[in-house]
Amino acid sequence: MKIVVANNKGGQGKTLLVVMIIQYLSGKGYPVTACDLDRTQINLTDLLQGIPGVEIFSRFEDIPDNGVCVVDTPPYLDDGLITVIQQADCLVVPVQLGRNAIQGVGRMREIRGDKETRYVINGYDDSYIQQQGKEYLKEQGYEICGVIPRYKRLSCNIDCMASWSDGFAQSQIDQIKMVLANITRGVKNG
Repeated sequence: MKIVVANNKGGQGKTLLVVMIIQYLSGKGYPVTACDLDRTQINLTDLLQGIPGVEIFSRFEDIPDNGVCVVDTPPYLDDGLITVIQQADCLVVPVQLGRNAIQGVGRMREIRGDKETRYVINGYDDSYIQQQGKEYLKEQGYEICGVIPRYKRLSCNIDCMASWSDGFAQSQIDQIKMVLANITRGVKNG
């Protein structure tokens, strides 16, 4: 299964969400690989380098058909990335609720059509403007599979689920785990 995390706007939390998904699935015993298509930053490759059991690919075409691969994408669209988005088994679109980001989710919907797409509101702080953005997405029929609260400090380390959770209260950690379960529903082991 290929889970592609994409939004054509930068700063939406794509790489962080990819790390969380990989960590979540690895913790459940799934064979997980990663694909880092964001050649502008290579953050995912840096974060996952040397982690036992997580193989990293730099080309979508090289991903094996068995197991689960979580794909990090750059903050722009080109023909190659549009093809990757169209070929994904599941597209996950993280969005922070600003005007430009909401326009970006519209573009993802255009590319995917009726194929499975899951939207994650990232960095949510329950302000009036964010509440309005969330309601707008719901009214437009976007499948919001969860909300990740705004965080103060975050460090990604694949070895320990608690590492990214340092900036969150326990109730927020539980909320994030529910989001990850929603994102990965339908994933089969093996």
